[in-house]
Amino acid sequence: MKRIILIGNKSFIQQNLFTYFKSNNMKVFKVKFDKIKQFKFFDFDLIINCSNNKNFFKKKYEKKNDRNLIIANYIKKLDLTFFILSTRMVYKPKFRIKENSKLLPINIYGKNSLLSEINCKKILGDKLVILRLSNIIGYEVRKKRQSMMSMLITGIKRNKVILDNNYKKDILPIKYLCIMILKIIQSNYKGIINVGSGIPLKLIEIFKYIDLNKKSKVILKENIKNHDDNFNYETKKLENIIRFRITKKNILEELKKIGKKIWKKYLYQVLQALLDHT
Repeated sequence: MKRIILIGNKSFIQQNLFTYFKSNNMKVFKVKFDKIKQFKFFDFDLIINCSNNKNFFKKKYEKKNDRNLIIANYIKKLDLTFFILSTRMVYKPKFRIKENSKLLPINIYGKNSLLSEINCKKILGDKLVILRLSNIIGYEVRKKRQSMMSMLITGIKRNKVILDNNYKKDILPIKYLCIMILKIIQSNYKGIINVGSGIPLKLIEIFKYIDLNKKSKVILKENIKNHDDNFNYETKKLENIIRFRITKKNILEELKKIGKKIWKKYLYQVLQALLDHT
């Protein structure tokens, strides 16, 4: 049985991985990034970093802001496998992206992620697993750094959503990310791998499946100036490694579940408002 450390503090991915690993009887432990120097890593087999410095998303690359690199330097003499959760933003946006597709980051986060990959590879060599994630979806609402899904959920709560009618995204429900990461761990794979569904969906299609209230005003625009372009992954390498494939039906089912959670929150807020005025 693999012994796993999840580094971070209440991140969306970390929380879901922890719950999923626990449910599969894995030995898993959560550690805050600022506590790593007090933790005994030699009792474990692998580390997954779910933590990032906020400046990593906003400022030009500096080693002091690269938590992957800090962890890599700290564990370099230990017999551990290190999983980096990187991003599809290291690639030039297009359809059918493979692991050997052109690397052309389109924003600060993509550029910093690519430099982080390169620097960690120099230190850890074949003890490193780089997971380049597509858009991970689930019920989450971020206050500081919004994800695609949190923006849609926030828009539904405010009854107004602005969408570009052209963009298609490769989205992967958090449930299936957890399944895929566990299968990658069990395969003992080392190296770089794209982790996504390989199924591009329009934003308007995603929105329609989660807006069960059907009261949100939708404003469709063409060619919104955005750093996010159409993309999806070619997933043959991933499927061959984990012997698992996600379908469009799987994705739509998870979108409906997100919609039900939004609807429950909405009903609760309405009920609470009524009680407050009685």
